[in-house]
Amino acid sequence: MLRLIRFVAVIFVLMLVSSSSRLELPVSLAQPEPASEVPREDSSSDAEVVASGPMVIRTRAMGELHGLAGTPDGQRYTTREYLYRDWKLVEVIDGERQFSHLKVEHKGVLKWLGAGSGSEEGTSGGYFMCFLTLRHLGKCRWPEQSVERPLGDCSSWARGCWQTPDGRDTDLEIEDMTGRGGLTVIAYEWTGGAHAAYNYWILNLKADTGNCWCLNYMPLGNSELGLVSVESTGAARLHCFDDIFAYYYTGFAGSPFPEVELSFQEPAFEFDNKPLADQVIAEALNRTLCDDYGVEDLASRLTDFVWHGHIDEAGELVRRAPRQVFGENVDKSKWWADFLENARSSRFWDAMVKRFPALEHAPKVD
Repeated sequence: MLRLIRFVAVIFVLMLVSSSSRLELPVSLAQPEPASEVPREDSSSDAEVVASGPMVIRTRAMGELHGLAGTPDGQRYTTREYLYRDWKLVEVIDGERQFSHLKVEHKGVLKWLGAGSGSEEGTSGGYFMCFLTLRHLGKCRWPEQSVERPLGDCSSWARGCWQTPDGRDTDLEIEDMTGRGGLTVIAYEWTGGAHAAYNYWILNLKADTGNCWCLNYMPLGNSELGLVSVESTGAARLHCFDDIFAYYYTGFAGSPFPEVELSFQEPAFEFDNKPLADQVIAEALNRTLCDDYGVEDLASRLTDFVWHGHIDEAGELVRRAPRQVFGENVDKSKWWADFLENARSSRFWDAMVKRFPALEHAPKVD
């Protein structure tokens, strides 16, 4: 009986010890907390980060983004900072072209984070990224051209320029692309390769709230963003080219790339192509009579017509085109239907229809 009492007492003591103590893993071996997604939409909280475009940014992504140290010798990453009042722009360029990224901070709080378009697909993204202003548009900014940000002489610039941490001028102009008297900057991504993709984020920095809004995300494929003009208000008129017909009828060099113009229409930049002049339309229709008229001519002029709202004239152009242009045993009506189907897959199509409602009513071609 005494032995039984001792056995029960030992079991009781062990149970007390087990319930009062827990085995804890060292911090370095513990399971990491799930990475949280940065919100995509604008937030009223100054402490939250706003991401836009096809970017799923996670706090532990991109090689320990917070506290990025690089390789042991510290040579992998190049960091550049630009200051204006309470704002800071940070470029982190990865020498191995994997984790380049951009940050916008206000009073030391992260407001916007760009890691490149590849991050949504689970790839590293961020081959090369940097900040631009209107002065840079249309000028190729590949990594080898941007290892060191050239210093600018901004004494003649109306609002001056962003400064380095040690007070030197940079080539980033203080500007407002919207003409509303605010502050904007362009975040730029180049994905590398022979036919690289060019992606742009137009960011609006709100001094009164300290928030950073993305006015437009522009994944332009093979086209760079360019500047057409700056209005007296300071609002920019931009342009690019639609590559939806690249390789569709012929090689890349001969493919049609219709021009797209964009103007600021609150709250963002919108498609704003103007109708073509009557003389341009007449010359394009008469060109179909030339002996050397081919599919490249037809496709180029068709896209110009459609992207500027002339859908009826586009149908007439197909009717007038020599039958040999379409190839053997190819029906004009089917060729026209195929052209329209591909045109409707353009990233600009919805905006085109909004600008030119007649595009929804394409004529029949027999």
